[in-house]
Amino acid sequence: MAGRHRPLPHSAAIQVAFSLPLPWISSISYKILPTSLPINVTIGQISFEYVVNDGSDEASITLTGLKNIYGRQLPNMPREYIVRLVFDPRHRSVALLRRGVPIGGITYRPFVPAVSHDVRSGGLRRGWGFAEIAFCAVTVTEQIRGFGTRLMNHAKAAARSHDRCEHFLTYADNSAVGYFQKQGFTRRITLPRDVWGGYIKDYDGGTMMECVIGTSLPNVDAPAAVMRQKKALWDRLTSMSDLHLVRATLPAFARSRAEHERDEAARAAESGALLPTPTPVTLPPVDPIDVPGLAEAGWTPDDIEKNPPYLIRGAFCGERRDVPPTPKHLAALLRKAWDELSRHPDAWPFHEPVSAEAVPDYYTVVRDPMDLATIDARLERGDFYRTLEMLVADVRRIARNCRHYNGPDTVYHRCADNFERHMERWLSDAVRSV
Repeated sequence: MAGRHRPLPHSAAIQVAFSLPLPWISSISYKILPTSLPINVTIGQISFEYVVNDGSDEASITLTGLKNIYGRQLPNMPREYIVRLVFDPRHRSVALLRRGVPIGGITYRPFVPAVSHDVRSGGLRRGWGFAEIAFCAVTVTEQIRGFGTRLMNHAKAAARSHDRCEHFLTYADNSAVGYFQKQGFTRRITLPRDVWGGYIKDYDGGTMMECVIGTSLPNVDAPAAVMRQKKALWDRLTSMSDLHLVRATLPAFARSRAEHERDEAARAAESGALLPTPTPVTLPPVDPIDVPGLAEAGWTPDDIEKNPPYLIRGAFCGERRDVPPTPKHLAALLRKAWDELSRHPDAWPFHEPVSAEAVPDYYTVVRDPMDLATIDARLERGDFYRTLEMLVADVRRIARNCRHYNGPDTVYHRCADNFERHMERWLSDAVRSV
């Protein structure tokens, strides 16, 4: 029966695909379904059907299933009211079926006035109308799987292709407003009231919402359209740059933390200690120009002075004016920072590494220890801290480790807070943004 009980386009199955949320398209929405999760959606299990009560047995069976779902999921709705609207031949339903059995649906009534609102020009034209959504529900065992979004997208396609509707209107209760917003509905009604007034009843306790059904938007094929856009963008980006290339690891960093920890465990076994006092991983100096891909990107050492990320105030590096963080001036700033931090009254717990003999479980709890003596040794090397951010990260690690091991009511926890705040205040005076 053409036009009365027929599957929508692409109704054979829901194709599981990558997708992105589409906040920039108001009338399309699609739930993200990561491919890493098992999704029981295969060809032949899920289908969408456009149903009108034409008196046939097939339509009656499907509409009866929808009526039962609406009754269970909308307990406050009178059963007689649900039956009357679902089986009304003037209403249309889009049924979500699993192996031919309804598991959800949307029922709406289309209105096609003699004169309707033109979305493009804002004027009036003939032959296109709007639809009011009466019911929208998915059985409780099938929720939180993205079916509600797919169902709405198919309903939009059906309302436009079968019923010549360009707008969806509905009264949403408080619990449903969020769902409709995700499907592209808004509280701002663009359709003039004189177009829909007299067709739609006002309901107490509901929020009037509208969705404009776009003419050229792929409601049903939204994930495939997004995938095509992503692929086109990626192809364009990779043709203009080498951002997709994965560079080889620097030999200096090839030695992993696991290898370092194995060496420390062996050293502890030889010395008979239960837990050794950790030593920092020693890395040979690395010239930035040797970093794979840096030179290919056009970077040169002169860029540090030409485009500095910040300026060091002259008083903190022995200059009369503010200067960029060249290796010489950066080294002076970092040494001055360490001197300032080590003299702070609340720095006393952080001067030396925590003794494993005094605190046996410390290195079981804190896996990435740091202290001012280790920072001083790295500064003495002269080539470890290549940026101010590296030293700041080590200082923050001292405070973070202390707070992690000690409770908030301890003196150590308060020392860590004061110590970190002092560093932040001092650095705000020592450097300024460009």
